[in-house]
Amino acid sequence: MESASESTRRFERSTRGKKMATLVDRETEEADEVFWKQDYFKEVDGDQEFEETEADEDVVDDDFDNPENEVVEPIEPENEKEKKVKKKNVYLDPLSRKAQQQQKRKSVREQKVKQDDKEKEKEKEKEKENDEYTPATQACS
Repeated sequence: MESASESTRRFERSTRGKKMATLVDRETEEADEVFWKQDYFKEVDGDQEFEETEADEDVVDDDFDNPENEVVEPIEPENEKEKKVKKKNVYLDPLSRKAQQQQKRKSVREQKVKQDDKEKEKEKEKEKENDEYTPATQACS
C-alpha cells in the first residue's frame, strides 16, 4: 500500500507549468484587448470637450538674469496675543483638559510662590537696612 504522502507526491518535470503559463498569458492578452476596446477609450473626431489650442508664447522679463538682492524677512506679530491664537470649538479629551487645567494651576501657584519669595527677600533687605541704621542712630543719642 502507498501512503498518503507518496500518492500526493509529484515528480519533477522540465515541462511542468509551461502550458498553464501560455494559457494565462493568452487570457491576460484577451482581457487587455477587451478592456482597451471599450467605447470609453475610443477616439472621437469632433470632441467638443477637448480641443487642442496653440499655447501663447512664453514671455520672459528683461531683468530675469539679474539677481535679486532683496532679503525677505518673515513678518513677526507685534504682540504675544497675535502669536497665540486660541482655537475655539476644538474637541479636547476631558482627561487632557483636566491635565491642562492642573498644569495651569501649578504654574500659577509657582508664580505666586516666586512672587512671595521676592517680596520676602525685599522685606529682609529692608530690615537689614533698618538694622544697619538703628545702631548708628542709637550711638549718636
